[in-house]
Amino acid sequence: MDGEDGGEESDTAKTGIDAGEATTKPDRRDLPPVLDRLTARQFTFGAIAGYVGVAYVLSILVATPLFVLTYGYWNRQPRWAVVGLTVVSIGICLLFMSIANAPLDRSLLFPRGMF
Repeated sequence: MDGEDGGEESDTAKTGIDAGEATTKPDRRDLPPVLDRLTARQFTFGAIAGYVGVAYVLSILVATPLFVLTYGYWNRQPRWAVVGLTVVSIGICLLFMSIANAPLDRSLLFPRGMF
């Protein structure tokens, strides 16, 4: 419908945002060229394969925070969020180890565990 002035609808009515407002998420930092060239599918496959490999060699307790750091960095999340989620992931691993008595610190290099 036309407005009262007989003109067309405004851009804000059509899009729901002001015309000058940016709709894309700003880059907070540049990624290394090797990570910037990867598609989402390639990165996800590589991250999961890396997680499994690091978990086997070093332990799930080491692989989980590294996975969270890499995934958050690749998705250009704020640094405070990446650090916070990494701390939470370590806490969840340690909680799981104490409550469920799960040996998440054992691996190929540490067969008796890290602690």
